[in-house]
Amino acid sequence: MRLFSVCLIVLVSSSFLSLDAAARKPKHKSGKQSEMQGATEALKDAKEKWAQQQPNVVVGVEGTPYVLGSHLWRGRGDEDYKPFHRWELSVHAGDADRNNLRVRIIPLDARLNEQTVVQPHLYTVPPLAAGTSCHVSYKLNCTKVTGYKVILSWDDGEALYESDNEFDLPYVRNSAGDKVARLVVSEPDFEYSKRHKKAKVTFYLANRGAVDAEEVVCTVHFMDEKGKALRTHEYKPDKKGIIEAGYGKQQTFIVKKVKPFYTIRITTAKKESLVVGGTEEDLVPGELNIIQAAVTGDKESPHFTATVVNLTGTLLNTVTVALELTDAEGTVMKSYTLKTSDPLPDGERVVLRQDIGKVPFIGFAYGYSYE
Repeated sequence: MRLFSVCLIVLVSSSFLSLDAAARKPKHKSGKQSEMQGATEALKDAKEKWAQQQPNVVVGVEGTPYVLGSHLWRGRGDEDYKPFHRWELSVHAGDADRNNLRVRIIPLDARLNEQTVVQPHLYTVPPLAAGTSCHVSYKLNCTKVTGYKVILSWDDGEALYESDNEFDLPYVRNSAGDKVARLVVSEPDFEYSKRHKKAKVTFYLANRGAVDAEEVVCTVHFMDEKGKALRTHEYKPDKKGIIEAGYGKQQTFIVKKVKPFYTIRITTAKKESLVVGGTEEDLVPGELNIIQAAVTGDKESPHFTATVVNLTGTLLNTVTVALELTDAEGTVMKSYTLKTSDPLPDGERVVLRQDIGKVPFIGFAYGYSYE
């Protein structure tokens, strides 16, 4: 149930990876030795990254398994001298013993489509006790990964996670917090005519979220070698400014009167209502529901409110809502913990409120737990 507004920044640069060395047998170390050494170092990095990702972890609904952390690294040659990508995951069992918890990772290409040249395998996690977590190392022989999906499955359920890049903790798909627009830019490129001072700009724009993005504007930043912006140009991919959920299309346009530059970066902006969590029509029987979650008020005194509706069929002693305020890149600026003051009977509801103050945030994310 993560929500954040991301201002995407994509750099166009020249990067070449030679696979010839991976195809030749090393003189001193075998591919297996090299991979084992890399795995040891990667696990150290993974533990540091898992700790950094903790504020963004979404606990599994109703005690189901969930992903605690994710770290992706790559190697030029494994024991078979093939290039590979390897994920170091931290997986939590949830509130029950898991004897058949399974993990499958699907790599995504530059347009965030599932790669068809790779056949992801199903990894079965060793028996995991309730309330505990374990390290899962998952390797695929693929040369390039832009994003990825993580599928957790167990005897009576499944959870789908997705990341549109290599670095972030994957977010939970098909959850209340996923009801946002997620604009993703990929494959940026340009052709420049010094004679005519024109730049032909191309990139692929997609909305990976579950709702339409409104008032969408893409900005091209023409950069010099030191990363300084020489000029910017705004581009609207749709006259009405609406990018529908599931949209994916190549963008091509000409920018005139452009002085020589070194590279470009592309950012996106959209209307942010800062409202998520559904309405009365989205209430799900048998579950705890968070609806009408929103940040309201003026810039001087904004506050977060959310309506907690108990439809679990039982009395809940305490409901806890974790709130995170994020910047344009999704980095957590400040966190809050909201708790109900009294037990919440089945069928009843309560409104939680948190004053935010002058925190320079762009979006927010929340998750909940109860006992």
